[in-house]
Amino acid sequence: MTTKEVLAALGKGAVLCKEYAYSGPVFWLEPKRIIIRSDVAERVIASPGIVPGSDRLFEDAPPQTWRATN
Repeated sequence: MTTKEVLAALGKGAVLCKEYAYSGPVFWLEPKRIIIRSDVAERVIASPGIVPGSDRLFEDAPPQTWRATN
C-alpha cells in the first residue's frame, strides 16, 4: 500500500499497528491485518492528523498504534 492509501484507510477508521519481530518492526492495518512497509508506515506516522494510541508496554516506550484524528 502507498502512503496515500494507508492515510485513506486510517481516515475510514482503520488502525496502524506495530510490533517487533526478530527482523525489526512490523506494521499492519487493522481490522484486516494488511502488512505495511516500514518506510510507508514511518511517513504515515509523521503525517498531520495521525496520533499515537495510549497502548504502550512501558511509560517511556513508543506507542504501538496510531489513528487518524478525523
